[in-house]
Amino acid sequence: MADLLRYMSNTQLENAKFIYNYFKGQGWTSESITGMLGNIHAESGVVADLDERGGGGGYGIVQWTPKSKLVDWANARNLNHRALLTQCKRIQWELENNIQFYATKAHPMTFREFTRSKRDPAYLAIVFLHNYERPYDYNQPHRSDYALSWFNLLVTRGGSTSGGSSGNTTSNNNTNNNATTYTVKAGDTLSGIAKKFNTTVAKLQALNNIKNADKISVGQVLKLKDSTTTSNSSSGSSTGNSSSNTYTVKSGDTLFNIAKKFNTTVAKLQALNNIKNADKLSVGQVLKLKESTTTSSTSNTYTVKAGDTLSGIAAKYNTTVAKLQSLNNIKNVDKISIGQVLKLK
Repeated sequence: MADLLRYMSNTQLENAKFIYNYFKGQGWTSESITGMLGNIHAESGVVADLDERGGGGGYGIVQWTPKSKLVDWANARNLNHRALLTQCKRIQWELENNIQFYATKAHPMTFREFTRSKRDPAYLAIVFLHNYERPYDYNQPHRSDYALSWFNLLVTRGGSTSGGSSGNTTSNNNTNNNATTYTVKAGDTLSGIAKKFNTTVAKLQALNNIKNADKISVGQVLKLKDSTTTSNSSSGSSTGNSSSNTYTVKSGDTLFNIAKKFNTTVAKLQALNNIKNADKLSVGQVLKLKESTTTSSTSNTYTVKAGDTLSGIAAKYNTTVAKLQSLNNIKNVDKISIGQVLKLK
């Protein structure tokens, strides 16, 4: 996924970091921001002062159409419509005034609910596409790929904040890899701690039941490793998480963090556990992490059941939404029918 960002200039990368930090400051979740960034990437390449290619009349990071929608709003407030900050303020204003983003039948989520959602950034990219952008062609799965790439860069790898050189880390590697807890110091951030101990923000959140990655306290003791991993180290097993077949939901868990922790996807967990709403988990709920048999990888067809989504089926059978669409002549990824037989290969 990171390869999707390899052609981005320093300016584009800095713009993305600015957008991420601005909306984090407004209380948005990392997942919703990167879901939106997947769309901004597709619309404008994360460039603020950009007229729509081909002369369609759009402008700016989300390609407001017509351009005057943004320009007139900015002028009325003595703001520079070309500035990235102005365009971020416009999106926040749209949220606060309940305009531009409308819940749809396919994705009944309001703008406020979107900004608070902890669902998979790939899914939220599709919600933003349908409810905010509303283009002529909704079949744009690359926006989800962009969203995941931005999440990996800005959240998992902690790229949303500036850091020092990473060239002198070898002397601390042994200490960092062996540590099981860490006490938060003044100036620490969760992304910085994750980098220091070769882990991810999502994993630290899952291990320590942290809902808001921006809220950690000086003196707080953080777990760095799962107890199952450390207890198995004497027998030579270092993959305690990946060898588990089930997981019991704890207070503060989200499906996205559980997926990250066990190297799987939200869509796959939803498919395995018949979960329709990824935001609704119950403490004590036992989740399957793996398919109990290997039949899924050898099947050639699949019959759609109630609650299925194309992304969930794709995750379950280790394929892609685009491939299933191509094999089955599906134009709209949101329209599959119960009892429909899908080709998988």
